[in-house]
Amino acid sequence: MANRSAAGTHYHTRRNVTGTERWVSLLGGLALGAAAQRGGFMKRTLFGLASASLLARGATRYCPMKAAITDNVPLRQGYSNMFRMLAKPFMSGTASIDNFQTLYINELQELHNAKGQMEDLLQSLENVVEHGAIRQKLSGYRMQVKHHQEQIASILERCDASPEIHEDDAMEALVNETEKMRKVSGSEALRDAGIVASLQRLIHHQIAGLGTAATYAKTMDRMSEAETLHRLMEEDKAVDDALSGLAKELINPAAAGKQNEPQATVSQGEPVLP
Repeated sequence: MANRSAAGTHYHTRRNVTGTERWVSLLGGLALGAAAQRGGFMKRTLFGLASASLLARGATRYCPMKAAITDNVPLRQGYSNMFRMLAKPFMSGTASIDNFQTLYINELQELHNAKGQMEDLLQSLENVVEHGAIRQKLSGYRMQVKHHQEQIASILERCDASPEIHEDDAMEALVNETEKMRKVSGSEALRDAGIVASLQRLIHHQIAGLGTAATYAKTMDRMSEAETLHRLMEEDKAVDDALSGLAKELINPAAAGKQNEPQATVSQGEPVLP
């Protein structure tokens, strides 16, 4: 999710509470809620507010204070983000799409959100992967993803649309699977192989979205935007091809214990076999 201030500054919002922190928040909130049932008015009020804050933090996996410190998100914006996350399950869903331009804008907003989620994930993985070549590739790709998000935000501004309206739920599910793969892998080599495969799934999702958005733009004769989106798609494809090569030549053989066996050069666009 990304938020924009009145001055046009974009604040990316990520689920910044870890699994452990989430359970501590939920349990602490319940404990404070029980304590708020006793004592004077002031105590009940303070404990009740603290309980609500911790429960909201656990339910949304988002902490406004942490976002202010780590992502420079203003507190007011942070609490607005939290309330929107809390309200999301009770909302009817995506706003009605009643024309082709709205469909185009919806696709761009989800792409903008997907790029933000990808940037956060890459940042968290840079210090996790063992292989130096993968670390270097992730660092370079993170800069590319950030640039892509800025390009998509510029297109949305030309459409008089804000980027923060829609979250890409499919992307969030894929990110969660990548985090799960990181945690369950039994060795560093297996973890690297699993991370690369998971990242390629995420990249394929973005390639599909960019291709769709480029086609929509071309249909509406927004040729400059179509060219930009097509270029972004090709840049993502190039990263996918590079990861395929690293996986086949280095990462997968190491995970399989065949580090010293020569590997054939991967052809352009060849998928990584499990």
